Amino acid sequence: MSESTAGWSTRRKRVVGGTLLGLLGLAAVGMILASVLVPDDGRAREPRTAFVDSGPTEDILQIREVLPRLVEVSTSAGGLPSGTIAFVTDEERLRELVDDPELRAERVSALTDTLTAERAAQHLVEINRGFEEAIPAHNPDWWFVDNNYAAQKWQGISVEADTATVLVTGGQSFTHLQGGFAPSPTYQTLFTLQRATDKPFGWVIADQDSIEVDPPVGLDWTSVWSRWWAPNNPRPLSP
Repeated sequence: MSESTAGWSTRRKRVVGGTLLGLLGLAAVGMILASVLVPDDGRAREPRTAFVDSGPTEDILQIREVLPRLVEVSTSAGGLPSGTIAFVTDEERLRELVDDPELRAERVSALTDTLTAERAAQHLVEINRGFEEAIPAHNPDWWFVDNNYAAQKWQGISVEADTATVLVTGGQSFTHLQGGFAPSPTYQTLFTLQRATDKPFGWVIADQDSIEVDPPVGLDWTSVWSRWWAPNNPRPLSP
C-alpha cells in the first residue's frame, strides 16, 4: 500500500466528504457510482444474468476483498474534513477546504490509486464541477463525511490475464456533513478491472455500468425527485 493511500485509509472515517449532487441526479461529483446512478437513457433496464466464476482462485478471492474498498475510496475522493466547518452557508470556509493543497493531493491520490489514469482524470473534473455547484447551494444534504459500500450479492467474477469482469449487486450509504444518514438505491454493477500491481489494491476500475434494482428503504424518492431532480431535469408534458 502506498504511503498516501495508507494515510487515506486511516483517515477515511473522518475525512471523506464530497457532495450528494451525483447521488441525487443534480450533477456528477467525485463518486465512483455518480456516473451510473441514473441510466443515460432514463429508462429501466433488466438486471444482467449471473455467471459462474472463472479464472485463478486467488484473483477471485482478492477481487472480492478489494472491490468494495475501490468503490469506497473512489467515492470519497471528493472529501472534505469533518468537524472543520459548522454551516454549509459559510462559502468562504468551504472554498478554503476545497482549494486546500493537501486535500487536493489526497483527492488525486485516492482517484489514481483506484481508477485507471483516464478515468481518474475524468472523475477529478467531475469533482471540481460538483464543488462549484454545491458551494453556493447552501444545502447540507449535498455534503457527506462518510460513505460505505456493501456488496450484497456476488454474481460472477471472470479473470482473464490482467483483466477482470465483475458482476455484483450492492449499494452505498452516506453520512451528511451536518449529521443525518442517506442510503443510495441498490445497484447491480458490471465492473471492468485492470490488474495494477503498482497500486495499493492490486486492481483499478477501468469501467462500470449499473442498473438500479431496489430503491433504499425509508427514502422517499418522490420527495427526492420534487426537491432536486425535477427542477433541473423536468419531465416532458403529457400530450
